Amino acid sequence: MKVLQVNNKFIGAGAENVMKTLGDGLSEKGHEIYYATYENISNKRVFKIHILPSELMRLVNIFEISRQKKKI
Repeated sequence: MKVLQVNNKFIGAGAENVMKTLGDGLSEKGHEIYYATYENISNKRVFKIHILPSELMRLVNIFEISRQKKKI
């Protein structure tokens, strides 16, 4: 399974450590893990977000709605 984790930072404490630990654990189980953040990180699995959080949530909601329609 491909998993995208989104957070405002990639390196730091708290939520960033949880995100990284969860990603490492899922990766060990064979999943492809990707991250999205506002920081510039030189890692092929970390993507820089160029949109506002409210726009990102709108895109996530649109994706979820289209996914639910496919199930019906």
